[in-house]
Amino acid sequence: MKIIYFTDTYKPQINGVVRSILDFERELRNRGHEVYIFFPYSSGIKKDKYHVPVPSFKFPPYPEFRAPLITFRLLKKTIKIKPDIIHVQTPASIGYAGLLIAKLLKIPVIAHYHTLIPEYFSYFLGPFEKNKTVKKISSSIIWKYTKYFYNKADLILVPTNSIKNLLKKNSIKKQIFVLPNAISGKKMKKIKHKGINILHVGRLCKEKSIDIILREFKKIEKPGINLIITSDGPDRERLEKIVKDLKLKNVKFTGFVSEKELERIYRTSDIFVSASKTETFAIVLIEAFRFGIPAIVFPALGIKDVVIDGYNGLYVKNKNDLSKKIKLLISNKNLLNRLSNGAYKSVENYFIEKVTNNLENIYFEIYKKHL
Repeated sequence: MKIIYFTDTYKPQINGVVRSILDFERELRNRGHEVYIFFPYSSGIKKDKYHVPVPSFKFPPYPEFRAPLITFRLLKKTIKIKPDIIHVQTPASIGYAGLLIAKLLKIPVIAHYHTLIPEYFSYFLGPFEKNKTVKKISSSIIWKYTKYFYNKADLILVPTNSIKNLLKKNSIKKQIFVLPNAISGKKMKKIKHKGINILHVGRLCKEKSIDIILREFKKIEKPGINLIITSDGPDRERLEKIVKDLKLKNVKFTGFVSEKELERIYRTSDIFVSASKTETFAIVLIEAFRFGIPAIVFPALGIKDVVIDGYNGLYVKNKNDLSKKIKLLISNKNLLNRLSNGAYKSVENYFIEKVTNNLENIYFEIYKKHL
């Protein structure tokens, strides 16, 4: 089967959507499928038969994001490839082009809803970011566009039931399938280490609310208790200033690290923390479970489908509750071990081989309907 992924985010960007695309791309190719990727061009990026970069430029409000320039080359390339399925990964420029091309050429099209767009869009409002009226208007506009875009697809994929229900609530009428994001690898045991290591993995951006984690960590910091913050992003400078202002000593920013180093960090960590309330899935939580690391989280939309309170992690009620829950796990080894076992068991449903079986079935079913 020939499949084209239309996406507005891809390497060298590092985020959950890119990770999902890369994992499915690799696994589908291993099964004999031809997978093509149409994505924004970035200097030094791989270009070959299967990777088709689209001319793009830096987007000033969000430097990591590249805004593509859509040309007829995408249509010509699609006609030449003759795909069986078009899989739109994002609803922005390239994704919209994929939707239009699929309709024009009468190719079955699947639209993936990876990101809670109304929440993330506020990040682009600049000085109006905290203006409630502006946020309400922008959210309404985004939901209208979301309704328009996804109702034109033949089928919609979402990572969790919570997101499926949210789309239905906002008048998305097309058939929606839940396909969780997947991870590669196998279960891994921890490495013995001194002290307690608390871990956050993910892009350093305002919507992740890492500042809350830092302020709550101030309440429990003492020798032997460490906070490790991996990755990088536009919010790093502000977060480092908070660390300096709070006089925190046991916080380490790693920046981007290799997969091997990230694995070592996971294997020497005890508790995973997230203060984000905008996740549709948070694949890093599943990665943490692979290493038997329980998570302390806000029960936000996508997260509560992954983290089960008292089984593989703990929910927090408010900001102040975050430090209390961390304290609880540090002091109660039996609870920490029980949640760790729950994390190990939870990850079994998210390995790439199992999830790709479901994705293949979806591809074959929608293809047969269009014959």
